Amino acid sequence: MKKIIALVLSSVLCISAVGCSSKVNDNDVVATVNGNNITAKQFQATLALYKESLEVMYGSTIWDTEVEDGVKYKDKFKDIMLDQMIDIEAVCEQAKKDGLTPSEKEIDKAFEELKKSIDDDKEYKKKLEDLGIDDTYLKSQQEQDLIIQKYKENFDKNLKISDEEMKTYYDEHKDDYYKDEVKASHILISTVDDNGKELSESKKKEAKKKAEEVLEKAKSGQEFSELAKEYSDDTGSSSQGGDLGYFTKGKMVKAFEDAAFNL
Repeated sequence: MKKIIALVLSSVLCISAVGCSSKVNDNDVVATVNGNNITAKQFQATLALYKESLEVMYGSTIWDTEVEDGVKYKDKFKDIMLDQMIDIEAVCEQAKKDGLTPSEKEIDKAFEELKKSIDDDKEYKKKLEDLGIDDTYLKSQQEQDLIIQKYKENFDKNLKISDEEMKTYYDEHKDDYYKDEVKASHILISTVDDNGKELSESKKKEAKKKAEEVLEKAKSGQEFSELAKEYSDDTGSSSQGGDLGYFTKGKMVKAFEDAAFNL
């Protein structure tokens, strides 16, 4: 996906961003991509949703993780999220120009499925409400996801590269794959509670036992994505079969990052 985004961004004529402050109005603009505005309300909702997901996955200690020399994740979080939103807006704009937009029926269907999933999880539903995540935001995210999916499918379908060309390119750029980004899926068995606090030792032992049982199921050949949907405590990725997508160094907890990049 990063290569697709790079291709799209090369055609973007104007991207501008302004400093982010907690004292902003919902309709204030934090970035503009070719005339399309990203509002403070959209930005704050995205920050809140990702912050919640990250703390569920890694606990509140994630914010003190160093992503660069002397720079902690909490100091880079807003910049990372804004860059991601700009990239997505650029991809969606290009997809619309190429006529790769989902129908209202497709959007409504995806949104209804998401809403059903949320309604079935009362605790998660309340968290979204507490974070100010409303249906308008959720539906816009579903639309974006569908647009990007269609763009990627079209890109893959029309990409004409021979196996020999791929192998040559890979052999010449092996270091790039390991240094830049990897794609990973995970099943999270959390050792923190809903408030990001460490579990008791007895609860941690139970969590470890559960993790070992799930690991055995995976090793025995059971579908990883189905195990993630059933057992993962990461509500953000479990519905996607544990898929975390592509990520670069400095965006994950170091132990997880090291394991992913060393595979």
